[in-house]
Amino acid sequence: MPSRAALSEVRSLIQQSQHIAVITGAGVSAESGIPTFRGKGGLWRHHDPTRLATAEAFESDPSLVWEFYEYRRQRVAAAKPNICHRWCAQLQDMKESHGKNFTLMTQNVDRLHQAAGSRSVIELHGSLWLVKKFGVDGCIEDGVNVWEDRNVPITPALANVDPTKPHVPIPIEELPHKDGKLLRPAVVWFGEGLDEDTLALADRAIRSCDLFLVVGTSSVVYPAAGFAEAALRRNVPVVEVNL
Repeated sequence: MPSRAALSEVRSLIQQSQHIAVITGAGVSAESGIPTFRGKGGLWRHHDPTRLATAEAFESDPSLVWEFYEYRRQRVAAAKPNICHRWCAQLQDMKESHGKNFTLMTQNVDRLHQAAGSRSVIELHGSLWLVKKFGVDGCIEDGVNVWEDRNVPITPALANVDPTKPHVPIPIEELPHKDGKLLRPAVVWFGEGLDEDTLALADRAIRSCDLFLVVGTSSVVYPAAGFAEAALRRNVPVVEVNL
């Protein structure tokens, strides 16, 4: 536990800051019951999620990958924002009501921050509620061609999947499609780069903030992991909160 003196210093930094930038990670949503890729409970039906969250896995078995993401969408749809989500929203309200700046970036794809009332959230890794076309050759179309789909299940074929039974591939024509093309979750998979426009927004925040808060992330995934280092190079205070 941090000392009272440390907590007092953090409180003072927050009060005096003209532009707070915050990045949140999986540890924040874990408090709402959202499973993480790493650590206890990371496996899904004996599969390593980090091996499913790749373009190669989707190209090889889109049915299995969609089943995994349908499971994640179901979990998120049933989840509620927790105290950390609400705190971020309240902090934004407080700072902006006094003419100060506030930037919230998240590595989470569940949109629980928005559900808590946060605005203009920079979604570094995309969103479970967005989909985009998957190219026939495995290439991913650009971020302009993105649609929101809040349906759970996203397609009728996924409604009857029994997670307790062995995987039976769903015919590809019954998976989500648009304009004759197979859709994939609009999230950043392992091995993919962040959207350039999204990264530019994050970089702008890091270059202009005078306080950087790192909340609920292990800071092992780049380029997000480098944001704290960039802030420190500017002599900006960095506060890391991980319980």
